[in-house]
Amino acid sequence: MIIELGENDKPTNKRYYAIIENQKGRTRTIYFGLKNPKIGTYIEHKNNELRKAYIARHYGNEKEKYLIDNLIPSASLLSAALLWSFFDESSTNLVKNIMILNSLWKKKHSNK
Repeated sequence: MIIELGENDKPTNKRYYAIIENQKGRTRTIYFGLKNPKIGTYIEHKNNELRKAYIARHYGNEKEKYLIDNLIPSASLLSAALLWSFFDESSTNLVKNIMILNSLWKKKHSNK
């Protein structure tokens, strides 16, 4: 579950950080999203063609596809789900996308 999300102020090329808490209560920080992207992300520009191109490019990578499909907390999953609305193409709202991803994680872990 995402318990905190913010703009990254550390000297990295990543725009955001998310603090993730697993079902055992352990936390970890994941940095994701390119800092100062040329065209922005779907939640900013709302361009569905750019969204489709992003998803095709990243989902075509077997490692990223595995991380996304299996909801494994990673920069790949967070970028796709939060910034590019992978799980709800109609959403351009970061808060809504966080709620969707947290709901999917909760559903995944309640089935175990």
